[in-house]
Amino acid sequence: MPMAFAGVWNADSPADRKVLSDLFGCSYETVEQHVTRLIQLDDPPVWTAGRYRGVASTIDTLFAISRYLNDADVSNFIEAATTVLSEPDPALELPDDQQWAAATYGKVRRHSEGLRAGVCESLVLLAVHGNDLLQADVTGRIASAIGRLLNPLTLDTLLSHRNELPLYAEAAPDQFLALVENDLRSSDPVVLKGFTAATGPWMDTPKRIRLLQALECVVWDPKYLARITILLAQLAQTKVDDNWSPTPVSTLEAIYHSWTPQTAAPLCDRIRGVEMLATHFPHVGWHICIKIQRQQISASSHRPRWRDHRKDYGQAVPECDKEYFRSKTLDIALNWPKHDNKTLGDLIEHLGHLEAVQSFVWKLVDSYARTERDAVAKEELRERISRYGFSRSRLRSNTISAVFRKSARAACKKLESVDPIIRHTWLFAKAWVGGFDDAHIDTADFDSSKHMERVHQLRQEALDEIWKAYGWEGVTKLLSAGDAARAVGEYTRLTVARQVRFPGFVQPRQRA
Repeated sequence: MPMAFAGVWNADSPADRKVLSDLFGCSYETVEQHVTRLIQLDDPPVWTAGRYRGVASTIDTLFAISRYLNDADVSNFIEAATTVLSEPDPALELPDDQQWAAATYGKVRRHSEGLRAGVCESLVLLAVHGNDLLQADVTGRIASAIGRLLNPLTLDTLLSHRNELPLYAEAAPDQFLALVENDLRSSDPVVLKGFTAATGPWMDTPKRIRLLQALECVVWDPKYLARITILLAQLAQTKVDDNWSPTPVSTLEAIYHSWTPQTAAPLCDRIRGVEMLATHFPHVGWHICIKIQRQQISASSHRPRWRDHRKDYGQAVPECDKEYFRSKTLDIALNWPKHDNKTLGDLIEHLGHLEAVQSFVWKLVDSYARTERDAVAKEELRERISRYGFSRSRLRSNTISAVFRKSARAACKKLESVDPIIRHTWLFAKAWVGGFDDAHIDTADFDSSKHMERVHQLRQEALDEIWKAYGWEGVTKLLSAGDAARAVGEYTRLTVARQVRFPGFVQPRQRA
């Protein structure tokens, strides 16, 4: 019975030996005698590997001894588990960039990681099956113990328990979610402090990973979908500036994946979840709606180990469900309360291949062009339409139809600004200019010399117009608006020399 509770332990660790002695109620030498006797059986329920000892299967052993368990045994185990798991992590005494090598500096816990994992797994099994096995409220007692382990919630507490967070969430999901929700409602949330970008070496993982895995573990249960969605949307407000996965947004993308959703929630619940995001967290909701339309790669989330769930959860859903889900989220995106240059640009870039909605999207763009007063925002949308609709790679692959390009030309004309600086900034945003409406890019063979001639002509005409309207002030604004300062300087020199007519100036030959 004590071996089943411990799961795994290190026979050379004095702290581990003390825990086993307390659970057995005898000296550790007697524990070793029990192990030696059991290991001699034909199908031994225990194993030994060097200095480590453990049971072959915790869940099988737990069910085998369940009729001998009583309330006092469970109380003794919860007390022992609390002692083991409450030990702080000495690695946190080191700077962040050295914590990954804590063992080198001797900053390790007294209890072995094997024992921590073993007692945590036993907590989960008792939380899941204890009520049925003992006909008592074991689940509530374990939830209270986990609450005591994490309270008061500080950054050190969160980091000390980060490896156990997914198991805590599986053992006591309501307790765990309430703890995170209460923290996010505080004036200085501790949870958000763990969402800083990873700064250590590649061996070190970001602080947020285990917390997100804990939320991923809980969301497989349909009744927690709404709460997890809100929590992840709140966490997504904090920008994560690294390339580690998962992030709050990537976790939401996996949960609401169109054909392999990482939740057991039915289709209707997932649609309501997207609607809730669109209403209460528009920025995140819009991202999810657009992402659903173009999802090709399936991502797997952290799964519960001991909670019951069907084998097909996380697998591909029927084609009819996938198309219906995409259709409903597309309706949410098209009927967005207020479209702006970003949402319309996203619709064009991500839905340009859907001929069924193209006419509706162009009507939205036409309405935006007539009502929007921000010339810079309109110019940003015009540039996105131009870069997408007249991309050489898309034209070559025939992913852009002639009807789409015709509509794109008309929209760009309506969005064009009367201010020459705003209208021509895109020509000097980068050294290379691409994605503009030009006849020669429709051909299969790209002629770089013709392209450069056309860019030269457009830039020269643009600088002439800006100089005529604003003079040096226009040149200064153009410099601050883009990253092609050298091009601005060259064409300013040509324009000034030609218009001011310096004595002795000779027009240079046009470069290819």
